[in-house]
Amino acid sequence: MSEILVNIKPKDQFIEKRQFQSIKRQVVNNIMESPDEIRFSLMGAIISDLKNNIDSIPFLISKKLKEKQKNVSPEQIRIKTIQLSEKDFKVETNLQDILNYNIEEEHKIVQSALLALGSFNQRLIEMKAYDAVTILDEEDQSLFDKKYQFLS
Repeated sequence: MSEILVNIKPKDQFIEKRQFQSIKRQVVNNIMESPDEIRFSLMGAIISDLKNNIDSIPFLISKKLKEKQKNVSPEQIRIKTIQLSEKDFKVETNLQDILNYNIEEEHKIVQSALLALGSFNQRLIEMKAYDAVTILDEEDQSLFDKKYQFLS
């Protein structure tokens, strides 16, 4: 499937690369049904990250801020996750203090970072489910190292 989609390029100059990748992902998701094991594993991974793996979230927030030409190191970012219910979490950061962000700007950055973490988790879980191996690019390798640093 990916061999077919890799050759499809956006012809409309008004579609951003990220939007086009999202559309391709939606096409694949509608063609291929994920096994229940993947969906359950993904939910468990996200909940585990929010409960335990706090270091990867500031790392991703910092990365998302760099995309917006804001240089904030992961060490400067303070986060607190609050579990509201079994599957609902609230994430508080200090972005409003260090960047004078309003609540909406803070929410967009945190949301983008958490979606990136979810996407990363999904790729790892799918590799495991399908006994697939892939090479991590430099960004994914950095996130992998941060997420699993407790193993070293």
